[in-house]
Amino acid sequence: MNKKVLIRLAVALVLLLFAVWSFTSVSRYNDLSDPVRARTKGLPMPVRTATIELKHFDELIGATGITEPSNSVAIRVDEGREFGEGGLILTEKYVVAGQRVTVGEVLFALDPETYELRVATEEAKLQYRTDDLRRREVDLKRFEELEQAGTLAVIEFTRFVAEAFEARFRRVEALESLHTARQILARTRLTSPIDGLVDRVEVVTGQVIFQREPLTTIHKIDPLHMRVDFPPERAQLLRAAKEMEMTVNVQLDTKPQQLLSAEVVHVGPVVDLQTRTLPVTVAIDNSDGMALPGVGGFARFRFKRSALLIPTVSVIERDSRVMVFTVEGETARIREIELGPTVEIGYREVLSGLSLGEKVVIFGQETLEDGDQVNEDWRDWARRAE
Repeated sequence: MNKKVLIRLAVALVLLLFAVWSFTSVSRYNDLSDPVRARTKGLPMPVRTATIELKHFDELIGATGITEPSNSVAIRVDEGREFGEGGLILTEKYVVAGQRVTVGEVLFALDPETYELRVATEEAKLQYRTDDLRRREVDLKRFEELEQAGTLAVIEFTRFVAEAFEARFRRVEALESLHTARQILARTRLTSPIDGLVDRVEVVTGQVIFQREPLTTIHKIDPLHMRVDFPPERAQLLRAAKEMEMTVNVQLDTKPQQLLSAEVVHVGPVVDLQTRTLPVTVAIDNSDGMALPGVGGFARFRFKRSALLIPTVSVIERDSRVMVFTVEGETARIREIELGPTVEIGYREVLSGLSLGEKVVIFGQETLEDGDQVNEDWRDWARRAE
């Protein structure tokens, strides 16, 4: 047999062995990787798994809203009997709509003539009562010496003591009356109780102003509030905000390029029946006074937190039930769980039903049944290019 024939036979033998090896490998691969063939031959079902981990992440929630004053106070003539029911004449108007005012700043002045006269009368009355008390105290001292010397009857001395006591009481009454009169006079100058922005002013000088009639309203705009519509399904994040880091930034329609810092100041107790959202109020830093009430905006709530996450591909939803396959040893077990929303691309939060370190099936769960034996070593059955 010549050399060429031997070479051809050797090549043929190598090709035959390679074909046998390839057929065996493909058959073994099909047995291991095909769930139907694996089940038919009683082999473990091929699956891939992922381990439940505690992940740290930022959850971002957005909500739209409208800005509003953090406080509003109507400016009225003080209610009370002191001013009577006839009304007072407006003599001065110091503000216009849109003007910024500070606490204690005078806004309006009412005709003070009647109350200036009352103050003068009460001052004169107080002076008279003071002089009368001084005179009676001098007399009382002299009568006390006479009583001790025995030249004044006890009953007479007692009468002088009572008169001095009454004089002291009358002076206190006069002092209180003067204080009240001065308070009433001061209230003819209406001042701002807060820093803020003046609303519409529709009264004019010379107009008669009656009690309870509003002259204007002062709106506090620093901080400026914004009421936003927060998704109620994430309300537990707000309730647990003290246990995690939360930041709030607001972007107003009038300042789309600027982010304003804010903080949550109120969380509504119930969901709004019309909008189906939870009303949440945030306070915006408006120290420059440039942001105004009535402007639309968008609030971004950022929560830095940690939670158990599983891949979305592991979730099975059937008849309103949410389930996953877990691997216990080498056995697949179906388990019902409760999930939160998607917090990262491809991951959902586990609320209950799974624990840290457990394994869930992320490939092959479509053909699994509870109690199946599984092979999760995908390197053993997956085809790889050599």
